[in-house]
Amino acid sequence: MTALQLGNKIRERRHMLDLSQVELGNMIGLDDRYVSRLELGKMNITIATLGTVFKALKLRMEIRPISK
Repeated sequence: MTALQLGNKIRERRHMLDLSQVELGNMIGLDDRYVSRLELGKMNITIATLGTVFKALKLRMEIRPISK
């Protein structure tokens, strides 16, 4: 998954939860500009921050083998 694909998934989920970028930013302790850049695939996000974002969006991280 590319950074842009991940960003699109985060944006889709944020919209599903009816959250603004400001609201998500407040939930994860970062500003809305960070959320915007994340959703545009312009951020190198750490696993720790990604975990915080996923928790705020009520998602879980999962490691699975790539299927052929």
